[in-house]
This record gives sequence, C-alpha cells and structure tokens, in this order.
Amino acid sequence: MLVALLMLAVVQLGRPARTAFATVETATLADPRTLLPNLAVPEPPTIVAVDDTALQLDASLASNDGRTRIANAVVLALATEQEALRRRDVTILATVVHGTRLTELRSAIEQSTGQGTLSAVHYTLGDARLTAVRPGGQSGSMIGLDAAVTMTEQTIDERGI
Repeated sequence: MLVALLMLAVVQLGRPARTAFATVETATLADPRTLLPNLAVPEPPTIVAVDDTALQLDASLASNDGRTRIANAVVLALATEQEALRRRDVTILATVVHGTRLTELRSAIEQSTGQGTLSAVHYTLGDARLTAVRPGGQSGSMIGLDAAVTMTEQTIDERGI
C-alpha cells in the first residue's frame, strides 16, 4: 500500500514553517526498527478528523486501525530521522526521508563533518486530521497528515549528544 505523509507546521501568522511530504512504499522499505531496535518512538498524535477526500483514497481510514497506521508511520519516520541525524547516518536516514529533504539533510551531515556540531529539529505532533494532498504535476493524490507541530531546534555534537 502506498502511503504518503504530509506534515504541516503552523507557526507565526498561520504560515507553514515546514511542509514536507515523502512517498513511502510500506511493503518494500526496511522497517527502521530493524536498524534501530532501541529507537524511542513517541506516542502518535490523535487523529481527530478524516476528510472525505482522504476516505475516497483509502477507505481503511474510516477505522481506528487505519488512522493509527498513518499516525504511527509519521512518528516512526520523525524519530528515525532524528536518530539518523544524531548518528550522522545517511543509510538510516534514507529509510524514511526521500527526494529534496534527503538531499538537504545529507548536505547538512556532510557540512557538519569537521565542524563538530549539527543542527536538527525535533518535532512533537498535536491533534491531527487526515486529508488528501494533490502535489501537482503528474503525481497522484496522497494521504496527508495535518497537525499542529511544536518544533525544538537541537544542536548535536560529534558524540551524538
């Protein structure tokens, strides 16, 4: 099943601070927990609404199991991204981040080599709703998760602390 994740962070004046989406083929990607067996994954956000457009794409979202599957995938991806940055491990990062975001984070990791520190953002998700996202071009619609997000910037040293 193809699951796409969209996270919107709403900050000052209602403008998005970060909009990121990644298409994830859940049947073929390695589960990050096999690479990081002790990964601490936070509780997923509560899905408070599912738009009709999302239900048209994936009828399983009408059930709590379907909604939980998406919410769990988002928090797992964010936790894996944070741990990969802490370790400066692009291989782990590539299990959950793709495209432009992967290029940006790979560049940040490379630039941090020799500098000693790396800046990373930790995301905490609040209540969320699922919706359809239409990125444009020839891409098809995807399921998006729209949530209030608290972002905490962290500086990670060479030891991963």
